[in-house]
This record gives sequence, structure tokens and C-alpha cells, in this order.
Amino acid sequence: MNKGKLAIFFSIIFICIAVFALRYTNIFDNRQPKNIVIQSGDYVVGKNIREGTYDVIVLHGEVKFMQMKMREGDRWLAVQLRRGEHVYVEGKGKVRLKPSRFEKIERGRNDIYQINHSGFYLVGKQIPEGTYIITYTSHDIKGKPFVQLLSSNRDVIHTYDFQNSRDKYYKVVCEKGQILEVHKNLFAESKHVVVILKKNE
Repeated sequence: MNKGKLAIFFSIIFICIAVFALRYTNIFDNRQPKNIVIQSGDYVVGKNIREGTYDVIVLHGEVKFMQMKMREGDRWLAVQLRRGEHVYVEGKGKVRLKPSRFEKIERGRNDIYQINHSGFYLVGKQIPEGTYIITYTSHDIKGKPFVQLLSSNRDVIHTYDFQNSRDKYYKVVCEKGQILEVHKNLFAESKHVVVILKKNE
């Protein structure tokens, strides 16, 4: 093989490697959740929105995001959006989908953890594992939370239904890797409700 053919051969190999690397990079990048602002419409995950876990933040107006009524400033944290799923947004307003950072909930006085937003909270990362008494405060007589303990696959382990019970206190044992699903009100985010976890050890 002469020098000219050798140069062409190596050029072709280099181009093939470059094309493969570019495609691999794009495939990997397309799997990463990405900031996006959306409004009223029907969105398909994997087509209009990248698959991933997002914090849903209402920038302004009033909307219904996947059956959850939300107003300006409301947040719904760590919502998992799966490929092929339809995301419906109704109403007049804009919503930011921001990749979740799973920020740690700071411990307050008397070993109290205060949850101010509806969402999915990782035990061992955002909330220490352990035994808690879960309760709530509300400035609205109709405002009652709905809470579930989920496995790492988001299968329901136990439900703590303040909505249909007179009980205002439940004991919950949270193990590392589990998820605490919190809805401050079942189908609407509420600024009047705060969910409280108090260590019971």
C-alpha cells in the first residue's frame, strides 16, 4: 500500500470514529433531563420533553399539570416522567421543568423536618432513615395531606391518608432507598399546608 492509499485509509477510519463518537455523545446527551418551559398543551416524553425526574415550578398564572392544580410559585418536586408518557398542561400560565437536585431537608428544632412542597423525597439522601411521627399543620380546614411510603421502584409500601381519617398522627419507618411521596393536598398544591416529620427514637 503506497503513501497516498495509506493516507486515504487512515482518513476514512478517522471519519468513521468521529461520526460514531458524535452519535454516541448525542445519544447520551439526549437521555439527560433538561430545563424546559412549557404552557398549555399535550407533550410526549421522549419527543417534546426528555425523560427524567423533574421539579415542576409554576412561573406565573394558574395551571393544571397532570391533574395537579398549581398556582404561581407552587412547586411539585421530583416528578418522574417516563418515555412515551403524555404530559398534559391546562390553564393560563407557564411551567418550568427543572432536573431534580434532590436537595436535603434541613433538620429544625427538636428533630423536626418540615416539608413545604409536594413531591417525592429520597430516604437516606434528603431525609435520614429512621422512625418518625408524621403530622401536618394547615391554615385551611379543608387542607389535608396525602402521604405514601414507596419502594425505590415507586411501588406503594404504605399509605397515610389524612384525607379520609380523623387521625392527625402516623408512625412511619423510613429505610434507606425508600421514597416518601407527599401531596399537601391530593389534587392541588396548597400554600396553607405544611407536612412535619418528627424523629421518634
